[in-house]
Amino acid sequence: MTMGSLFLEGYFQNPKSLERIRLEPLPFTVGRTSHANLMLDSSGISREHARFFQEDGAIFVEDA
Repeated sequence: MTMGSLFLEGYFQNPKSLERIRLEPLPFTVGRTSHANLMLDSSGISREHARFFQEDGAIFVEDA
């Protein structure tokens, strides 16, 4: 099964500007560390906050 592009939308860097981020490559990580695919500099975000991954044709998000 071929899956189309996946996106994450939110106010990541600027609270007045909605951003759309392509979740590539999978696994895609979000966190404060510089090696995260989406790095967010916020005290409410952990270093390794979340991970998006594909398994058996489904997409999952994991609280890292």
